Amino acid sequence: MEFLHAAEKLKNELRHAYKSNGLRESVAEHSWRLCLMTMVSAEDIEDIDRDKCLKMALIHDLPEILAGDAYRLDLSKQEGRHEIEKAALGKLVKLLPKGAAREITDLWLEFEEGITMEARLVKLIDRLEVLIQHNEADVSNWNDLEKEIQYGLAEKHAERYGFLLEFALEIDEETKKKLTKAGYHPKKLGQEVYERYYGQLDVVGKSRP
Repeated sequence: MEFLHAAEKLKNELRHAYKSNGLRESVAEHSWRLCLMTMVSAEDIEDIDRDKCLKMALIHDLPEILAGDAYRLDLSKQEGRHEIEKAALGKLVKLLPKGAAREITDLWLEFEEGITMEARLVKLIDRLEVLIQHNEADVSNWNDLEKEIQYGLAEKHAERYGFLLEFALEIDEETKKKLTKAGYHPKKLGQEVYERYYGQLDVVGKSRP
């Protein structure tokens, strides 16, 4: 019961993103659609454990119960983030029976390392869900950096993780249309700028696949 009460805080923890109704999105709302996207996206991918993917998607942001959300494009908040979240997860799983605690810890570490097919797929969907949410929000809620790098970001993510390229291109096309309609002239994101924000290590000593 104590663990579930703690988990409720994800309903209150707000992310940087806004929703289509103009309200800030919560971590729990993001995680819900991430699970839904994982369920439908993993259906036709061969040799992938969809159940593991769903569990990974469900628990990937649990450390934010204690650590809070960190806006990905604010690089000043990324240094040491893995260790902060790992410590937070360790405190949380102490509230659970050993079996559940071990399963959640193992799944979270696998996700963070991003080596297995399941981890790469969920990492990609995590990134794509963010872009879809941005496209659903009013452009007035986008900051200048997002307006600059959003177009082409989905394709770069898909190339990095190795799945869902066609779907990513659809997201990028939505982005281009949204920005163009709002009077902007988007340029497709280049590799150098992409690596500035997404090229650093996810885990110390382990580069992203």
